[in-house]
Amino acid sequence: MNKRTITYAAIGVLVLVGIALGFQSARKAGFSNPEGAGSEARWNDLRVFYGAGRLAFKNTNIYTNPTSPEGRYYICPPFFAIVCAPLAALGWKAFFIFWFLASFAGLTATALLCIKIARPKAAKFELITLAGLALLLCARPAISDFLNGQVNSFIFLFIAGSLYLFVRKQDAASGIIMALAASIKLTALIFLPYFIFKGAYKSAAGMALGLIFTLFLLPMVAFGPSRTSNLYSSFYSKMVGPFASVTDAPEVYAAAGQSLRAAAGRYLTDTNAAHHADFEVKVNLVDLSEDALWKIVLAGCLALTIASALFARANPADASRRDLIALELGVVLLLMLMVSPMSRKAHFVALLLPFAAGVNYLLLHRGDPHRKRMFNCMLVAVLAAFAIFNLTSRDIVGKTVSVYLLALSVFFFATLALWLAFISTLARERPRNPNHRPPPPSV
Repeated sequence: MNKRTITYAAIGVLVLVGIALGFQSARKAGFSNPEGAGSEARWNDLRVFYGAGRLAFKNTNIYTNPTSPEGRYYICPPFFAIVCAPLAALGWKAFFIFWFLASFAGLTATALLCIKIARPKAAKFELITLAGLALLLCARPAISDFLNGQVNSFIFLFIAGSLYLFVRKQDAASGIIMALAASIKLTALIFLPYFIFKGAYKSAAGMALGLIFTLFLLPMVAFGPSRTSNLYSSFYSKMVGPFASVTDAPEVYAAAGQSLRAAAGRYLTDTNAAHHADFEVKVNLVDLSEDALWKIVLAGCLALTIASALFARANPADASRRDLIALELGVVLLLMLMVSPMSRKAHFVALLLPFAAGVNYLLLHRGDPHRKRMFNCMLVAVLAAFAIFNLTSRDIVGKTVSVYLLALSVFFFATLALWLAFISTLARERPRNPNHRPPPPSV
């Protein structure tokens, strides 16, 4: 088959996958539920965002009152509720259709942007092929995002778009777009100190100004100062405060997710490590106090952050070594997933860029004898991460085995392994003296 045939076949497969995913997402979201269906009907998290949009301009506290018929609560900043309001006014089915089409198109665009970040000169066939491979490598998190009615695919489009502009030296625009991502989910705030650390002060300023507008000025105009203050007080009590303290955090925050905090809670305290299961799983090695656990988690997050900073020395303006800045941006995203208070399976759609960066590095330097050790390390990490993230689902290994694997925090350890491979590669790629030049990449 020629390249054009393969390209059309890939697009056809993408369309078929989109149709199948659309039907499955609609079923999980309760698309066909009759008007007025209550908590006995099937819903998912998308209904929470719809409800928040419906209640955004009513005299209702969207943080202390459920926004879903099932009794689920809205947990994003007020900005996203404002964004959802005009779409929610169109009705539930229109809201779902827009969300799915925007998220699916966003996920596809994100994969393409990630390849352009790592390999700016990729031709059309190469771009489509590598983007498809990146989507395949993190298929399970992406599918989980859609089936759970989440917005991570949409959020990561902003992150990828921001980083694409960042490596193209369009700093102010990069920061403003990153602010949109952080205004929906605060974990993207990690890029504000990163921009400052890299000396990208225009990016940092753009992000700071964008956050001031989306998080404060827009809500104050939309809701008024008094209601905005009340909403942020409830948001802090519900989300920020509990995540900042082990002793005050609800049990679900410690049991759910695949971040460092969740892994430490499972292995270092006597807690049920299973989530959404009708049986209990214990994997703890010791039973430490909550205060000791909190100190260990903070120390771990600090160590991961410092190590990431030590090797974040790639030059974003050096187009000849875009493979290195792609790896570095992958390190930041992997760090974000590990130090976040809670990273669920769907959050790992952020792996699109790390996988794109890892695959790009492998293709660039295959057969290079000077990089044989780094190549092997990267290859093992990428393949192991793919297997752990995708081949451990209940559809493949069964529900019981899948529950046990998640209880063992396999997502966290796969993320850690990928992070170690990336920083090891960045460390070895750094020149050891001013006159040292690494061998040119072999394409």
